[in-house]
Formats: sequence, structure tokens, C-alpha cells
Amino acid sequence: MDSLEKIKQDFNRMDKTISNRKIILIKAGATFENIAKRYGDFEEWIINGLGCSKANARVIDSRTCLSLPDIRECESVVISGSRSHVTENLDWVNALAAWVPLIMDAGIPMLGICFGHQLLAHALGGMVGFNDKGREIGTVDINVDNSGKNDILFESLPLSFPANVSHKQSVLSLPKEAVRLAYNGHDANHAFRIGKCTWGLQFHPEFDSEVMRASILEQSEDLKKEGFDVEALSHSVKQTPEAFGILEKFAGIRVKNS
Repeated sequence: MDSLEKIKQDFNRMDKTISNRKIILIKAGATFENIAKRYGDFEEWIINGLGCSKANARVIDSRTCLSLPDIRECESVVISGSRSHVTENLDWVNALAAWVPLIMDAGIPMLGICFGHQLLAHALGGMVGFNDKGREIGTVDINVDNSGKNDILFESLPLSFPANVSHKQSVLSLPKEAVRLAYNGHDANHAFRIGKCTWGLQFHPEFDSEVMRASILEQSEDLKKEGFDVEALSHSVKQTPEAFGILEKFAGIRVKNS
């Protein structure tokens, strides 16, 4: 019996409610320094959205950690956004991509956000790259696909809802067994599920309007060069409670006992 199969069997035999298992939050990057000083960083916004205590969450910076957690330590996994790109072929990105299938195969709930969404798709057989339409940033409308109407994270959402976004790369093609859950005119694959409890979200459910406006301001010079009306873009930003609520729904999902 190989070591991976043994780990999986050991995991299936254990009591999945033991207290030392935590929500593992993979910090794949950091926001801009000015934003972090004023509003905090990705992991703080995500933990707030999940509604869990800091004691029940373990934050791991995948860019610097020597080893990723054993699957038996994970209650669930969230992979954050990043200012890095999946296609950069960085060692830490490759290590994270190799770890993702272990989490999915063990039936541990997993959620990827923006970079995390792209990383999941890349790790599980999809294609990620720069979007031909360019950057997507600000508050945009997200459309729920027919498959999303029967998905635990999307079923109670309206057919179209606002979400905050900031990305240049997209999931250009989904993994073979993935189900598309949401889309819009800029991104054909704004959300997907693969298996029973692995989800990717291209949008940022954790961004509130202040963080979104601050992010636009930090990138204003580049945005102007790309033809954006920064003032109008900032003015159009709004709160996105439907998107934010997805985090709490995800937090309520637990590993099923085998």
C-alpha cells in the first residue's frame, strides 16, 4: 500500500470532529501595504466572512512555509487571492498545486478565491491565463448558471448579484469534471465546483466597498493607462452582501464521516 492510500484510509477511520482540526487558510499573497495598514489583509477579511473564531483558524503563508498541513489537520481549506500569477511557475505555487488534489480526494471542503480559484483549476486539469478582455476590476454583476441553482453555495442567491473583483488572469477552461456555477460577460468561468465540496470563485466575496475602492486607488495609474475612468469606476463600487454570504455558507459545510 502506498503512503497516500494509507493516509486516506487513516483519515477515513478517524473521528472527524476532534478538536485539533482547524479551518486552514492558505495565504497565497498580500494586499497593498497601504490597504493592509488601514483595513487588514486577505486572511482577516476571509475569517470575518467565515464567521469563525481566530482560534479555530490556522493561517499558513504558502509563499514561505516549509510544508503544507497533513490532511488530518484540516477541517476545511480556503486559498486566498494573491498579486502573483498561477502561470509564473513559482516553486511555492507548484507545491500548493500538488497539495490540492490530496485535499479534494480526502473530501475536505475547499474554497479558492481569485488566485485560489485559478490555482484549483490549474491543479485539477483546467487552463489559466491572461484574459483577452484585459483586467476586470470593481463591482460587477455575476450570473448564476443553471447548475448553480442546485449548488449549496449558490442555490439561494438571485440569478444575478453584485460582487467585487480585481484580476487579470482567468480560468480559460475548466477541469474536465468541473461544473460551472457562475459567469458574466468578462469571465466565462466566474465560479465552479468539482467533486462534492471543492469550489472556486473568481470574484472576491471578502472585499467590502471600502477595500474595493482602496484597491482601485492603489492601482489608479495603471488603470488610467489601460483606459479605465478611475473616478467613475470608484463611484460605481457598492457593498456586495450576497457574495459575502457565500463565505458563511462555506463555513457551515463539514467533512462527512465515512
